[in-house]
Amino acid sequence: MKANNIITLNTVAKGFFVTVALFFILFTGQAQAASSKDFNHFSTGFPLEGAHLNIECSTCHLYGVFKGLSTECTSCHTKTSRVSATSRSSVHIITSDKCETCHLTNNWTTVTKVNHDQVKGTCESCHNGTQAKGKKSNHVPTIDNCDVCHSTNAWTPAVNHVEPLASCLTCHNGVIATGKKVNHVPTTADCDTCHTNNAWTPATNHIEPLAACFTCHNGTIATGKKANHLPTTQDCVACHRTNAWTPASNHVEPLAACYTCHNGNIARGKNPTHINTTNTCESCHSSLNWAPAIQVAHTEVNGACNSCHNGVIATGKTPNHLPTTQDCFACHKTAAWLPATNHVEPLAACFTCHNDTIARGKNATHINTTNTCESCHISSSWTPTSQVSHLEVRGSCFSCHNGTIAVGKSATHISTSSVCEACHQDSGWVPAVVVDHNHVNGSCSTCHNGVIATGKNATHIISSNTCESCHSNIAWSPVTTVDHAELGTDCNSCHNGVIAIGKPAGHVPTSAQCSGCHNNRAWLPAAN
Repeated sequence: MKANNIITLNTVAKGFFVTVALFFILFTGQAQAASSKDFNHFSTGFPLEGAHLNIECSTCHLYGVFKGLSTECTSCHTKTSRVSATSRSSVHIITSDKCETCHLTNNWTTVTKVNHDQVKGTCESCHNGTQAKGKKSNHVPTIDNCDVCHSTNAWTPAVNHVEPLASCLTCHNGVIATGKKVNHVPTTADCDTCHTNNAWTPATNHIEPLAACFTCHNGTIATGKKANHLPTTQDCVACHRTNAWTPASNHVEPLAACYTCHNGNIARGKNPTHINTTNTCESCHSSLNWAPAIQVAHTEVNGACNSCHNGVIATGKTPNHLPTTQDCFACHKTAAWLPATNHVEPLAACFTCHNDTIARGKNATHINTTNTCESCHISSSWTPTSQVSHLEVRGSCFSCHNGTIAVGKSATHISTSSVCEACHQDSGWVPAVVVDHNHVNGSCSTCHNGVIATGKNATHIISSNTCESCHSNIAWSPVTTVDHAELGTDCNSCHNGVIAIGKPAGHVPTSAQCSGCHNNRAWLPAAN
C-alpha cells in the first residue's frame, strides 16, 4: 500500500513539473511573439533594415539577452561569433573600413561602392581577376601600377599614359580605344610626335605633315585664316611655325603696308609711348624682328630729342651724363648718336666728365701739367690743341717736345746740346728770342748760311774769313774786330761811309789808296 502510494506521488510530481515547464515555455514563446511584433527596434539606435527585418530575434539575441549588444557588423559577421551570420570571405580586400562603408543590409554580396582610402596593398592585389575584376584582354600593355593611370574615385577614363610598352596606335586604332578622326591631318608620324598623353588635345606639334598647312587649316578640318588676316599669297609656314602658331614669326611678301594690319584692329598698332612721327613702320622696323627698331629715321620725327629720349619712351641721359641745359642735338647727331660732336655750354669743367670714369681722360702720353683741359683744348675740336699754356707744365721742354708726345727739333735745327728753353720761350716758340751759342756744335756758317739762319747780308765786306774772326756770339754787331788779312778788295770798297766808316771831314785831301798811309793792323797813326 505504502509502495503504491509512493509510486503514485512520484508520478503526480513529475507530471506537475512537466506541466509547469510547458506552461512557462508556451507563455514565454507567446510573449516573445507578441512583443517582437509590437517592439519598436528603432528606439535602440539600430533600426532593422534589409535582411535584418525577417530574422527571428533569437538569431541575434541569444539566451534571451536583449540589451548591451554591439551594433557593429563584425560582432556577428565573423567566424568566431556565436551568431549564425555570414562572415567576411578569405579573399576579402584588406581594409580597416567598416562593413557598411561598402555593403548594404538588403544585399550583402553586391558592393555599392568601394572606399579605397583605407585599402592596404596595391590595386592588383585585389584586381587580379579573382577577388575583383582585373585588366581587360585588350588593356594597353604596360608594367605600371593601376593607380598611375586610374583613380579610385573614377576608374574610367584612364587619366594618364606612363611607360606604355607599345606605340599609341597599338591601342588607338578605333577598336581598343579611339583612333584617328576622319579629318585627321594626313601624316605618317606616330601619335606621340604631336600629341601628349597628359592632354591629347590640342596637338602640340606638326612634324612631317604630308600636305601644306591649308590642306587642314581651311576652316573645315581645322581653323583657317581669320577674317582680318593680313592679305598675302604666301603659304602659312612662311610666317607661322608649327610648334608655336602665334605670334607669327615672319612677314614675307605682304601685299600692303604695315599699317594696313598694324592699326590696332587687325593687329597691334603703335603703343601709347611710340615716338611722334609720320614715318611708315618699315622706315624703322624690320618684319623679321620688329623690336628693337633696326634704325630710327629721325627726319620725320616731331618734337625735340628729349620728348622721346626721356627714359620712358626711349633711352634718356645716362646717370653720368655731363651736366648741361643744352638740347641733345647741340652735341649729338641723329645719324650717329656717338661720339658726341660738340660741347656747348657745359655747366662744369672738362675734368668733371673727362676723368676716365664718365668719359675718356688724359692719355698716357699727355704732358705733365696741372692746367685745366680748357686752357689748351677747345670743346668744338679737341685735337689739335688750340694753344698750350706752359705755365703749369712740369719738366723740361724735351720731356714733351721729343717727337713722340709733341713736335721735337726740326731736321734743319742747329746742332746744339743746349736745352730748348735756352733759346726759345713758351709764349712764342719762333723766332728764338735768344740763341745760346756756347753749346752750338760747328762753325757759324753751318747755321748762318741763309737757310737755317740769317747769313751775310748784301753789304757785308768781301772776305774769306770765318764769321767768328770778326763777330762775337754774345753780340753779333758791332763786330769786335775785323781781320783785314783775308779781305779781297781795297779799303774804300768798305770804308766809304756806308758799309764802314770813311774818311773823316778833316782828312787830308788825297787821291791815294788808304793803304798808302794806313795799315789794317793799326789804322792810326798813319804810317806814311
